[in-house]
Amino acid sequence: MMDMMRDVSPGFRREANHVHCLSPPNRLFMFLIWLRSYPSVHFLSLLFDISSSTVSRELNAIRTIMWDIYADTIVWPTPQEWLDMRGNWSDLPDAVGAIDGTSHRI
Repeated sequence: MMDMMRDVSPGFRREANHVHCLSPPNRLFMFLIWLRSYPSVHFLSLLFDISSSTVSRELNAIRTIMWDIYADTIVWPTPQEWLDMRGNWSDLPDAVGAIDGTSHRI
């Protein structure tokens, strides 16, 4: 998380003209919780003791910062790479991935 904090700090500084209730590490931590578990805005507002509208505003701001920084890191496979990924699960021979890290039928 510290490496990520170092990456996003310049984006947080560019927003210096906005008032933020949370410290930069807590802003990032809230975003990572949201990204990993997708809790409700209401839950995050209770967890971080801020309003639901502030949670929404913070998540949108941080999502934009994260996209600006990491957009080149996330690359979709080519059509051939998709085909090469087939067959990793014997029960699902045409599957190329799993949702939420599981290989259970959906």
